[in-house]
Amino acid sequence: RGLARRPAEAAQAAAQLEYVTAALPRDPRYAPVPETVRRDLVLARAELRDALGVKEDAPAETVVPALLSAAAALRAGQAGRAAAALLAPVFLPGGERSVARLGDLGPLPQAAIASANMQQALMRLDSTNGWPGGRPSEVSAGIGNTFGFGAATSLGY
Repeated sequence: RGLARRPAEAAQAAAQLEYVTAALPRDPRYAPVPETVRRDLVLARAELRDALGVKEDAPAETVVPALLSAAAALRAGQAGRAAAALLAPVFLPGGERSVARLGDLGPLPQAAIASANMQQALMRLDSTNGWPGGRPSEVSAGIGNTFGFGAATSLGY
């Protein structure tokens, strides 16, 4: 609900969810994140992709930059450029209709659950110094500094 009629923020949050879901199994720094949280994120990504019309097997390496481009364009008031970033066949229906979907994602309960569970897991790892080799870098691959789908989940990752 917090992202309703806020397509730029929705695109940013979607990119972040895509990114973290893809990074967790690849990046050894995230090994201590519990498997249950990882599964929650995979389910949340599927839910979000369904809401956005993102092709199920699209690689995150394609989806993330497209969503980030759309977010930047929307923040700049350039809806046409945002539409050009969200093209079929990765985004269905693509273009302007995909941008419209960003403004009306509807309820995403699995994304809310996964975001909250990830926030708790990260806070627990931070508070117990549970990161192998130290806390992951504050650098976020250009995806911003708010994790997930809630305004109260800013973690700096």
